[in-house]
Amino acid sequence: MWIEELRLSAFRNYPELRLEMGRGGVLLLGRNAQGKTNIVEAIGLLSTGISHRESVARRMVAHGAEAAGVWGRVHRLDGSLSLEVEVQGGRKSLAVNGIECDRLEEFLGGLNSMVFHAADVELVAGEPSLRRRHLNEEIAKRRPRYLSDLTAYRRCLQQRNIALRRAKGSGRMPATAVAFGEELASLGERIIADRRAHVEALAQPAREIHRRLAGEDEELALGYLASAEPGCLADEIERAAADELERGVTLVGPHRDDLSVRVNDRSVRRHASRGQQKTAALAMKLAEATLDATDPAVPLLDDIMSELDGERRERLGEELSRFEQYFVTGTQKADVSCSVLDGADILTVEGGRVSRVGA
Repeated sequence: MWIEELRLSAFRNYPELRLEMGRGGVLLLGRNAQGKTNIVEAIGLLSTGISHRESVARRMVAHGAEAAGVWGRVHRLDGSLSLEVEVQGGRKSLAVNGIECDRLEEFLGGLNSMVFHAADVELVAGEPSLRRRHLNEEIAKRRPRYLSDLTAYRRCLQQRNIALRRAKGSGRMPATAVAFGEELASLGERIIADRRAHVEALAQPAREIHRRLAGEDEELALGYLASAEPGCLADEIERAAADELERGVTLVGPHRDDLSVRVNDRSVRRHASRGQQKTAALAMKLAEATLDATDPAVPLLDDIMSELDGERRERLGEELSRFEQYFVTGTQKADVSCSVLDGADILTVEGGRVSRVGA
């Protein structure tokens, strides 16, 4: 899979932009705050319908404009398709091949991309909520039903917590909390099963990529830390009843689970250096980009290579060459590995204008 064409209209600092691209590496070079990350953001938006850096949609619209548009044509094994995101009045509309989508699930899957930026080290170094959110985003791109289950689970969890708060300290579980607990267990089992399957599929490719990036002396292991064994979530919720009534909140379920990330059997979050954490996060996300082996995702690496030592930079460049297309941003060529520079489509970005080197 690769992006054949990208168009931006009143998006961030781009009044208008049209880029045609082919297979291989695309290198975006320029000083900070010139618009490199805005291009990465736009491609990510076409992949998930969500910005990786902005929760308020209207901030993506260029100053003085009423609406912003991002359009892309994607080459896939099953043929080309177009994707479009329009932002107007703080609302986003999504379309596939010119047909507006009523639900996000209808939009997901057209373009699979993988954004990696400096803050992504928190995927392995930060709080469990960050890893749960990442799992949710990745699985939703591959299993549209998952998003429906997750939405229903969150709604059920909210209602159950309201019932528990009202009964807090009473010592008696209200009937509404019992009913919501049964629904929560049913939905939670499906969510946990999907997460387990995703992590199990991810573990081996992540281990192999990590070994190529970090060397033979370091071994990465991923695992899913679930609230309950398969088929046992309802029992665990029942066992937690007394504590839940005391605290007024649901204590068991996928909203409390975590992703285990270990190198040489030691927690990356607690014991790894910052460089090791970054390499582990990179390996995990690159592995996710390869999960569809017949049509891998498009990696988007935003200002990452400059933070790596020379050896790991070259190893990362070699790893990226396995993909049909990938994007790398940097401030200068010296920040980028030779393996990326050789044969890449090099674009310079300055003040919302993009030009090809040598063009």
